[in-house]
Amino acid sequence: MTNTAQATPEICPHVAIINGEIKTTSLKIAEHFGKQHKSVLRTIEKMQCSADFRERNFALSSYAQSLPKSGIKNLPCYEITRDGFAFLVMGFTGAKAAQWKEAYITAFNRMEHELQASLAPPSRARILMHLTNGQIERAEALPDTMCLVSVKDTATVVDFIRFVLPEAFLPTVLNAATQRVLAILERQKGAKPINLSTNHENDGDLL
Repeated sequence: MTNTAQATPEICPHVAIINGEIKTTSLKIAEHFGKQHKSVLRTIEKMQCSADFRERNFALSSYAQSLPKSGIKNLPCYEITRDGFAFLVMGFTGAKAAQWKEAYITAFNRMEHELQASLAPPSRARILMHLTNGQIERAEALPDTMCLVSVKDTATVVDFIRFVLPEAFLPTVLNAATQRVLAILERQKGAKPINLSTNHENDGDLL
């Protein structure tokens, strides 16, 4: 993913996803805040932060610089996270620096939102369809708190309930499950179902 967040044409912070993290670079910070890159590197190396903070927020990297005559030379730079950026530019002063700080914070926020949206799982819904002679009679959405169990699997469900619930809860839970199964069986016979709940009328094989 190479998406880069931008602001206005005059103030265009460089924020990108690098190795799965939202970062900027010491090169761009030097360019945008009007400082020499070697000065920014020196500031990073002299920062009074913990070794853990430095390791998490300043990743040593390199960039290729063309030589005057021919060839290229690899020079050091840093990939910097949002927290690292905030720590580094804390001491940068002036009106222009303030504009860049604000623009970078906005860019980091925007990129973080875009990254979270791209990683979010797709929405889903469980649908219970009631069939009559192979034709869909009606359909309804099932909430995640409700499970669908066939009558033939009731014994397995009961065994599971016995396994996961404390003994004190078993009588109440098993009685409710038994009554619901009886209601389903009565319904399948065509008889008037037992009225167990006002919230789940005509809910098929829902336990």
